[in-house]
Amino acid sequence: MSRTTALVLSEVNGPFELRDIKLDALLPDEALIEIHATGICHTDISFANGTMPCEDGAVLGHEGGGVVLQVGSNVTTVAPGDKVLMSFSHCETCGPCQSGHPAYCYDFNQRNFPGSRSDGTRALLRRRRRQAPV
Repeated sequence: MSRTTALVLSEVNGPFELRDIKLDALLPDEALIEIHATGICHTDISFANGTMPCEDGAVLGHEGGGVVLQVGSNVTTVAPGDKVLMSFSHCETCGPCQSGHPAYCYDFNQRNFPGSRSDGTRALLRRRRRQAPV
């Protein structure tokens, strides 16, 4: 397992802290991306201030750009060294996804918001499902 430094929300309405975190093993449908820039949007602010539920220790910032470092065995659309922009993840199988509306994916919250991974990979290094990097 590798490690990285992340800006972590210590608690809702609390301070952000730079912390060393351990990254979980890469899954077959994920890419490990070195983040060069990320945005903080209203969703992140809503997690930070408690408007939306968020676990202590979350790493926020779910839209960004960077360079692919590693890909899982099922990833065929990007390769190490590719520059990518990231958006939200979706299942590709539910009704909204099949009809071309992935922003309404039935699995949207679980796939995209804090707590979906135990390692907090939403900072300098980030893992994304295979269809999310653009």
